[in-house]
Amino acid sequence: MRKTDKKKDNTLRKALTRFCNEHCEPLSGFEWLTHVIDWQRADNIKVIVVFTTDEQLRSFLGSQMRPQLEAQLMAVLKAEDLAMHNPKKQIVYDTEQQCKVGHNGNWARRLSHL
Repeated sequence: MRKTDKKKDNTLRKALTRFCNEHCEPLSGFEWLTHVIDWQRADNIKVIVVFTTDEQLRSFLGSQMRPQLEAQLMAVLKAEDLAMHNPKKQIVYDTEQQCKVGHNGNWARRLSHL
């Protein structure tokens, strides 16, 4: 990663941390979020939102909170000059439960398959 990419990534990480603290922490079962991006093609960003269990994730996905959270997330990314052209593919939801089953709890390996 180039030095300028590291700076952009650090700025994005801070913006996503603020977003997480303000909008995600109150969600039942929310654990953490992260992002995957190739700065040479920044329009391919993916944001992964992780819940504890599949049941908690299903509850969130069926709630009114989902469209609100996604709109707020897209606003944060837009403020960082990153656009989501296909949020249905670029905002990925997952659970700790599925990572344990599918990748033995190894998030690095799980995220590399996105």
